[in-house]
Amino acid sequence: MTCHFTWIDSPLPVDALGGALWRLLGATAGEDAILGIDDQHDSKAQEALLRQLKQTLAGGGHLLIGSVHGRLVVACVLKPQSLPTTCHLAELQKGVIAPEYRGQGLLPAALRQITEKARQLGVSRLLLDVRAGSLPHRLWQHWGFRTFGVLEDYARHNGEVFAGHFMQQSVDDLAIRVARRLNKSRYPKDTGATTASSDQ
Repeated sequence: MTCHFTWIDSPLPVDALGGALWRLLGATAGEDAILGIDDQHDSKAQEALLRQLKQTLAGGGHLLIGSVHGRLVVACVLKPQSLPTTCHLAELQKGVIAPEYRGQGLLPAALRQITEKARQLGVSRLLLDVRAGSLPHRLWQHWGFRTFGVLEDYARHNGEVFAGHFMQQSVDDLAIRVARRLNKSRYPKDTGATTASSDQ
């Protein structure tokens, strides 16, 4: 499978992408993957999310999108810190892959795009936050992110309070993990194959 990746560095294209982005993020609303989205038909929530995204891009953030056959299936925000003393840091936000496209090699391909972009920007460490015990929490642990802080009152939903983990990893370490994963998929031992697309 080939996924076409594009970086968006301006808020201008967001309105045109708004519907597709909202459908992609809303598809994970029931999986604890994207906090703050309870109802995909909530127009106020959609407006708020897109407004926040525009503000992030206007403030120096970058949006990675990936499409398969013209359909948006991957999105992630890379938000570098702007202060001179913390400009080596960047946050990963709103990372999501359409449920039916998971497990097909899109995540390592997207992470390669992210590590390359981070290096271009002079970013050497990535930060993110996730709901404790959620699928994204376990996934980021698998990819080498480690918790540096826990907030017990991280999110509230339907009368429940959920803890959140704040995690970090160096760009170099993540790039090594990504390269190893892509090399494994390119040269699988059990098939003897010698070539394959890095997007598989």
